[in-house]
Amino acid sequence: MFYIAQSFGIIALVVLIMSFQKNKKEIANEIKKIHNYEVAEISSFEIKNSSKKFLCWIEENIK
Repeated sequence: MFYIAQSFGIIALVVLIMSFQKNKKEIANEIKKIHNYEVAEISSFEIKNSSKKFLCWIEENIK
């Protein structure tokens, strides 16, 4: 999923990547390789409260 925001003539593309904690470093390294800004903004958050159906979907579909 991604979101495009425009402010002060600057366009920011926000990308949401769902994965497991164990993949965080590898994903961050890949983003840094292709990022053309001086500093890539890479943030993460843990899903703590969600529906069982969604958590099952993540287990089945996210590698």
